[in-house]
Amino acid sequence: MELCIYLDQKGIDILGYKRLKIFDVAHFNDPYEFMIAKHNDRQKDEIRREIIKKINEARVRVICFSKNHNNILMWGHYTNKHKGLMIKFETDKLRIDNQNLNPNALHKVEYKHSPWAITEDLADKWNNYKKINPLAYKSLYDFSKNSEASEIINNTITNAIKTKSIDWQYEEEYRILIDGHSFSQGWVNINAESIIEVIIGQNMDPYNTSIIKSILTRDEYKHVVPLKRAYKSTSKYEMDYIEEI
Repeated sequence: MELCIYLDQKGIDILGYKRLKIFDVAHFNDPYEFMIAKHNDRQKDEIRREIIKKINEARVRVICFSKNHNNILMWGHYTNKHKGLMIKFETDKLRIDNQNLNPNALHKVEYKHSPWAITEDLADKWNNYKKINPLAYKSLYDFSKNSEASEIINNTITNAIKTKSIDWQYEEEYRILIDGHSFSQGWVNINAESIIEVIIGQNMDPYNTSIIKSILTRDEYKHVVPLKRAYKSTSKYEMDYIEEI
């Protein structure tokens, strides 16, 4: 799958150092991230609090991508007045710290009018799992492997993390969920082969443009399509991507 990231000028580091930033879901800027609807039912609301506690304990980290490769809102919000860039990845080729990306770790964000909520069926499954597997419940950390033994709780927490307000649907976001205990530095190493295209913003300065051009001459980037620059379209609400000379 081809996914991309819109970035400011600091995004050049992704190309130069071949690494991606990982974000702590418990400290996102948006207060509605991994929001679980408060419930009047006392038991369900207790589960809601337990899920939030588990997310914090597990130190869940995410890498955020978009499937929308040409969106003027994304360019406006994330590229510092079009001075940054957009990098496109092929997730089938993506390796994180020399490990192939586990398909179970990649999740499509679901956009809804209301926050995700605890259902009666989920409450029963959650309590049953907690009763039958107390040790696994207590030490649940690994969200990327999604082992069968902890599938109920993993899926429950995953649903909370991948649900966002419908106001964000233009981003067409995908998220890779990562066990934060394994990656504590704030970055993960990736392979150059997963980077397939680079689009620089129309207002990127000559200095940063020259840095990117230099990086893309490295042997490890010979597979990348020619560098392009995004220009304001004169006839549509989108950017025109034109090969950079």
